[in-house]
Amino acid sequence: MAQFIPWPSYPLTHMRFGILLLAIGSWVIVSSGLISSLPLLWAGIFIQVIGGGWTFQMALRLAGQLPEPNERPRVISVFYLCAYSGFIVPVIGVGALTQFFSLNHSLIVLNLFAAFIDIYVLLYSFSFNRTYSDI
Repeated sequence: MAQFIPWPSYPLTHMRFGILLLAIGSWVIVSSGLISSLPLLWAGIFIQVIGGGWTFQMALRLAGQLPEPNERPRVISVFYLCAYSGFIVPVIGVGALTQFFSLNHSLIVLNLFAAFIDIYVLLYSFSFNRTYSDI
């Protein structure tokens, strides 16, 4: 449903907001575990749903627009491989980290790692914007 929200209309800005909402939502979820708040957990999930929808939608759009037509099937296949890996790695990561830390501390460690990735992707999106300004 988040993909039907048309604002913002520029694809890279749309994706940047999505990445930002993913990061904010994950920290809201971590905070809900620290203070044991179910409404805060649902708010974090809602924020992440919107961010995930926007990020996935725009990333798939760019994966379909940027490559040459004969390369699109390969690019989209790799896109889905990376996307499904992104669904699996956090679950396995939290499971592995709970062998050493509590669940809340494992989520904090994983979210710190994800925050670094988010910052890198957001910073890279500005150089991507200069390179592909016609999108």
